[in-house]
Amino acid sequence: YQVANGGWAGAFDFENLARFAAAGNFAGTFGILAFLAFFLAFAIKVPMFPFHTWLPDAHVEAPTAGSVILAAILLKLGGYGLIRFAIQLFPEAAHQLAPLIIALSLIGIVYGAIVALIQPDLKKLVAYSSVSHMAFVTLGIFVFNEQGLQGAILQMVNHGLITGALFLLVGVIYERTHDRTIAKMGGLASVTPVYAAAFGFFAFASAGLPGLSGFVGEFLVLVGTFAYSPLAAGIAAVVMVLGAAYLLWMFQRLFTGEVSEFLRGLGDHLSDLRPVEALTLVPLATLVLIFGLFPGLLLDLVNGSVADALRGFGGATAIHLNGDPLFSTRLFETEFFDLERIEVLRGPQGTLYGKNTTGGAINFITNKPEFKTSASIKVGVGDYGRQEAEGTYNTVLIPDKLAMRVAATYTKVNGFIHNVLPGHP
Repeated sequence: YQVANGGWAGAFDFENLARFAAAGNFAGTFGILAFLAFFLAFAIKVPMFPFHTWLPDAHVEAPTAGSVILAAILLKLGGYGLIRFAIQLFPEAAHQLAPLIIALSLIGIVYGAIVALIQPDLKKLVAYSSVSHMAFVTLGIFVFNEQGLQGAILQMVNHGLITGALFLLVGVIYERTHDRTIAKMGGLASVTPVYAAAFGFFAFASAGLPGLSGFVGEFLVLVGTFAYSPLAAGIAAVVMVLGAAYLLWMFQRLFTGEVSEFLRGLGDHLSDLRPVEALTLVPLATLVLIFGLFPGLLLDLVNGSVADALRGFGGATAIHLNGDPLFSTRLFETEFFDLERIEVLRGPQGTLYGKNTTGGAINFITNKPEFKTSASIKVGVGDYGRQEAEGTYNTVLIPDKLAMRVAATYTKVNGFIHNVLPGHP
């Protein structure tokens, strides 16, 4: 940065650095090494597999308040750092290493769920569930599409609400019993019915029950992952079943059946939720329900940030002809185009299958020799089809579809065409 700008002015201005990075100045070996340094720091904080081993012990040793702050706030700094710094400052390195990070995320999702399934300690079970849930965050970030990143951000918010509440509930029972062994807790529902209802609500939210906020984030991550790789999405979706298994089995062992000898021995010390404890959980339960039913409240807040974060992987560029918007294009890895200019050509109009059609072409005139004189994307509205040819990407869009993927013969040209033609909102 200092060599390119002749000084250090603006070197600590993130927007300057992001623009400098978007021009490909943090590429090559330096970019990969710098990205790995940032990634390692934030991956430990998330934590990602295989850097997760500190988290269960930290939760077990921490008091209830410490576990709540750790789960609800501190872990999210890792996800924030990956989104804000790692992928925006080093987009090329992030793209090159994304398959490895996605593989580690999938391992973390599966591993966290399986280890949670066999935990005898209630707090450790919730801690390992965090490893699995936070792996959805890194998976959503590194598929580099809008749905995945939106889901990752929602997953961070939802995990903070749900897992924070679960740690509060673990603290409630530990305060009464001074024990967290699941095998000793059978039959709690008959002794503490309000506590059982609250625990069940947040357990179902953690399992991703539709209508509660835990579902929305994971679903968006799966949608984004499916666009990247159906196989990866299938692996992640299977773990949703494992999540339900360890949470429901834990709930069954804790709350159903006869009251255990251990609980009977506690006598009057085993009381139901107190009013203050219930009031602590009410705001969290309310937000879990609201964000589950109206996720747009959060999505509207993060849309701009998502677009900014993905700019290096596909910033949206509106193209105007005579003042009227003709097309809006989103192209991944636009730095590889080295665009000189964009030409927009309006094509003939007619009808096809009873629908109005409008054709046209967008020519991306580049300075890259591998693209020869131009790379064109010809677009029409009407029939659905796709052809591929070197240097030219021909596609036809359905009017009622928001976008479709454009297949590219060059591996570093990949993107979406958004249909915003006049007459077809």
